[in-house]
Amino acid sequence: MLPGDFWKHGGKRRLRLKNEWLNRFKIALIEKDLTRLDRLHREMPALETLAELEEAKMLIRQAMELFQAESLKAKATMEQMKKALNFNKASRSGSRSKFDKSY
Repeated sequence: MLPGDFWKHGGKRRLRLKNEWLNRFKIALIEKDLTRLDRLHREMPALETLAELEEAKMLIRQAMELFQAESLKAKATMEQMKKALNFNKASRSGSRSKFDKSY
């Protein structure tokens, strides 16, 4: 294909779609939008140049770090909720504390 043929065969459109995808991925990273990051990852266009591949690799790596950080936060929150639930169960079970002198 000659350089001029690039634009005739949809090359401009493919280039625009790749740039749009990279930009949307960057925005989703900044906004920490995990749902959109997941969708964009699944919709990743075919990347052809080394620069595109390197940029996508870096962005996906950052997204993975974000997913891992959010997963750790969720795990910590779940542990706190579990402790609170256990505390509530213990306080409602009718068991009395050794400090309770009301009986």
